[in-house]
This record gives sequence, structure tokens and C-alpha cells, in this order.
Amino acid sequence: MVRIESQAGGGSGAVFEVNGQTALIITNHHVVEGVAEVTVTVNDSTTYRGTVMGTDAVRDLAVVKICCGNFSKLPFGDAASLEPGDEVIAIGYALGLSGEATITRGIVSAVRYDDSHQSDVIQTDAALNPGNSGGPLLSMSGRIMGINTFGYAGPEVESLGFAISVKTVQEEIPSLRTGRPAATPTPTPSGPPSTLPDSGEYSFGPIRGELRHNPSDGSIEDEYAGVSLTDMIVTATFTNPYSAATNSWNYGFFIRGSGTGSSARGILVAVTSSRGWHTTRRQGRSSEIQTIAEGRLGNFDTGAGGSNSLWLAAFGKRGLLFVNNEFISELDLSSVTGPGDVAVFTGAFTDAEVAGAVTRFEDFAGRQFQKEYGPASGTFGYEEGFTLSGHYSRARTSDLAAEATFINPPGSDWIYGFGFRESQSRPGESISVQGNIYWQHDTWHMGDHTSTYVAGGFLSSELRSENHLLLLAIGDAGMFFVNGELVSRLDLSNNLDSGDVSVFGASDSDYTVEPSFKNFNVWTP
Repeated sequence: MVRIESQAGGGSGAVFEVNGQTALIITNHHVVEGVAEVTVTVNDSTTYRGTVMGTDAVRDLAVVKICCGNFSKLPFGDAASLEPGDEVIAIGYALGLSGEATITRGIVSAVRYDDSHQSDVIQTDAALNPGNSGGPLLSMSGRIMGINTFGYAGPEVESLGFAISVKTVQEEIPSLRTGRPAATPTPTPSGPPSTLPDSGEYSFGPIRGELRHNPSDGSIEDEYAGVSLTDMIVTATFTNPYSAATNSWNYGFFIRGSGTGSSARGILVAVTSSRGWHTTRRQGRSSEIQTIAEGRLGNFDTGAGGSNSLWLAAFGKRGLLFVNNEFISELDLSSVTGPGDVAVFTGAFTDAEVAGAVTRFEDFAGRQFQKEYGPASGTFGYEEGFTLSGHYSRARTSDLAAEATFINPPGSDWIYGFGFRESQSRPGESISVQGNIYWQHDTWHMGDHTSTYVAGGFLSSELRSENHLLLLAIGDAGMFFVNGELVSRLDLSNNLDSGDVSVFGASDSDYTVEPSFKNFNVWTP
């Protein structure tokens, strides 16, 4: 038996393997969470520095190594032999009290599979108190039958404790001692973050899993989706491995990844514990990362166990990053425009990992978009009066991403923008900007030029002589951007039809020069 103390708190552990003067200890993840080193006291007298080899937050297990001394180990028992009614002993440093370990005795109440821990657990009426965590649940012959993990107490609960079964412990030790996860992440029934438009059908995922920190391997820790995409929407929610006050960390997406070794390339979009975001280009080895752009985050959780949701859209040379439902920035993706794999990652920058720590992720999902039309350029034809003229793409869809750069005519009495979801059965939607720095969302029909106002407002920034407009329409929601700034989220719930996608423009009859456009592109699922 050993006592374990760290900045994370205190608990217990058991030596299960001895190699010369080195010993390996099994304990709980929550006893050593967020730290690389702990203090281990053996035989209630001798203190050693312990190194956290690996942790598993889901199963609440961890392995710690100590050196150098004369150690003995506790043997493992046979999980199959354990039955309800068998007598067991729980041993550990309850409440962190000084002196010897304390012992409580009870019986096995039940053995069952626990979904939250993804492991077999032993229910016992042996009293478990804070500090018992990580200590062994022993058979009457002194063999490890489980690792005590938590207990319940209260006016309506008496002596209800749980231990991770030796079966699960022995299965997980090979991965814990190397700091590598044993299991492949499995799909979860939940979808991507609901704070942004749901992407509906996915090209991959949703997936959940763990990225286990290993600062000694010199590599970024990642989990690939196994796809080949150029344009996409990808989402994930990450759980912080530890507090930003403990050590730095980062995580995010790696997109358009291809090649290996010196030919490897791709783009990393990372958020960091210092409340920053970074777009970087990876070329060759993991260490060859070139910063493209960076900035500051607003609503962002940096505490231990806190979580943050990331949502990234990539279309051609442009990207859009959202964090916790907040638009962060338009991204420059022009350095890598070819197809490649998509991954979640952690540990992209120096000193951003703690040995044995785990960055968990869930709802990792992506939806492919492909180029349907463009690039196209042109000028809207002049007609007497203030008459709209349109240029139609060949895309006919409900969900889409569309972009175009519009060139202003003289004066301010002009309008241009996108038409979409226009069908024969009903009017479509339009989103536009006007020379008086006003934006407007309407339902309209190009055939008779009738429209109904839906929403609008003044832009926060002055328009330029050329303005880049970008539209995302996904299900009942949309987003409209002008020159890289999010202007508004759009309510599209009244029109979910597939329809034509176009650009349109018009100028007052006093002007013979009409608005023109270039680089009109449309992407569809």
C-alpha cells in the first residue's frame, strides 16, 4: 500500500509490479489528475517522487512509477471468482489522516457493468471515505479484486461504495503504463454542438475519445476521422485536461492533412489555455508549424474539467471559426487547398502537454461540401428603372455555402446580394447589402420582383469599393458575412425548400453603370 499526494489532492495506491528497484502503482485518475509528478509514501515512512505514466479519465484509473528502493507487490485476484456475499477489505488513507492506512470490512453487494465508467464495477458495503480513492479492494487472502473509486453517504444512504473491477484494471494496465489509449473512440448518439446550425447527415462521426498527452514522443497527439475532404463543416467539444493555472494546453482541428514525413502538410486551427486562437500551416515534421494568423478568444473556459465547443467551416481559400457559439474570425486557408484527412489534436505547441494527462473530445463530426459552381464573373444588365438583374448558378439545393465579391457602381442607390431556395412552388430568399450601408433579408420572387421584408439593419463597418459576401444556409438557420464579419444569423424556418442559387444586383436609373461581381462560387453537400 502507498499514500499518494499531489497538487490535485491525496489518495491511495497499490504496487502491482516490481522490476528491480522500480515499482508500478495502480491508483485513480482523479487522485493524480492534471499533474505529471506526485509524492509517494511507502510503508508509512519512505517518500519517493512518482511519475504519472498514464491516466484514463473515463475508467478513473492511472499508473504511477517510483524508483529507487526495495518494494513488494500485491497480487491480482481472479475477477471470475468474485460473487455477491463474498467478504472483502478496503484499505487506504481515509481522509488523508497521518499514520497508517485504515481498513474497513464488508461484503460484495453486486458486480455489474457501469456505462459511465465503461468498466465492470464492484459494489460493496465496506465503508469508503475520501482518501480511500485509488486503494485496493482486497479478498480475504490479500489479493486485489478492485480499485476503490467512490462511495456514497448520507441520511438515506449507508456504506455504499464502488471499485473498478480487477478485470478492467488488468485490461487497461498495458495502455496506462505506456501512456497510450487502448480503445478506439466509439460513436455517440448525440450530434454536433446545437449552438450552431445542425449539419444533419455526417460524412463522419459523431465520435468521442481521448487524446493522451505524451510530451516525450515529440509529436502532436491526434485522432483522425479517416476521410478525404477539401470543403467541410466540422464540429467537436473538448474537455480541458487540467486547469490553465497548472500548465498550458491547446486543442483543435487539423484539416486537409495529407502525406507523411517531410511531405506531410495540412492546416491546424487551435485554441489555447491562454485564451488565444491560432491558424497554422504544418509542413513536414510535427515541429515545422508556421503561423498564419492568431487572435484572442472571448467566451472561453480554461478551468480543469471545463469544456469548449469548436465549429469550423472550410470553403476554398476561406474558413470560419466559432468557439462556444461566438464567431471568432474568418480564416485564411489558401496555403493548403487540396483534399486531406480531418483530425482532432492536442499538444501542437511546446510545453503544452503533461505526461499522463488526457484531453477528451466528443461530438467530433463533419459534413462534406463540394464545389457545385464557379468561379463566375459578370455585370448585372442595365434596365430602365430600379430593376433587379440576376445571374443564376447551376446549383439547386437547400443547404449551401455561397460567396462572391461585388464591385460598387457610382453613387449609393444600388443593391446586390444572393438569392437562394427559389422554387416554382414558392418565393425564395434573398440577402443583400445596399449603398446606404444597410443589409436586408427578404422573401422574394425574381419573376415579378415582389418581396417581403424579414429582417435587416445597418452594417457595423463601412462598405468598400469591392465587398466580399458569404452566405451559409443549413436547415432552418443561416449566417451572413460581409468582408469577414458576421452580420447576422438568419431565420430560414419558413423556407426549407431546395431551389436556385443566384447573385443579383441593381442600380438607380440615373446611373448607366451597374454593379458587377466576380468569384461567385457555390458549395453544396
